[in-house]
Amino acid sequence: MLASRRGAMQLTSTGELESIGLHTCARIVPFHACHDVCKRYLFICRLVNTGNTPVENYNNSQPAQLQIRNGDYIKAVNGESNNAESMSEAMKKSATLDITIVRPFTFTQTISKNGLSLGLDLKYGPGGASLLVEGVREGVVQKIAADVRGGDRIISVNGVVGTPYVLMQCIQENQHLELGMSRPSS
Repeated sequence: MLASRRGAMQLTSTGELESIGLHTCARIVPFHACHDVCKRYLFICRLVNTGNTPVENYNNSQPAQLQIRNGDYIKAVNGESNNAESMSEAMKKSATLDITIVRPFTFTQTISKNGLSLGLDLKYGPGGASLLVEGVREGVVQKIAADVRGGDRIISVNGVVGTPYVLMQCIQENQHLELGMSRPSS
């Protein structure tokens, strides 16, 4: 069962975390969630639609604005917050999950590489759908897109969404980039 209340949801599983309906990086647990470099949020890479999961049931019973979506961020799990590792552990240990979700703030950065390095340290997880900006160092991004920071995610490149491999390939093959970015909203 999944219930909503003021930005929080409660999931109850039958003890099988795989059955909840959200996917995590290394293995299926309740979410396909990637740890942010700041370690304060979990990123929902994608929903798992297998039929009758608690997340699907919840989403089917809610208006669009209250549904859990790909790209949302998990802010708290069972009272654990501001620590992605603790939240991930809480999801593994409990059959009932009280989850607080925040929507992403998305924005676009237009960058012309002109043969130079972007200056981004990027990281990704298996099965992910984004590239995590782990750090910004000397390069084009630092010079022309100073608002990009560690913990942001690249979710599209030139309108293309896909696996981290697809996103990296687009970055490497193009000099002009329209980077779709995401970070947790406040």
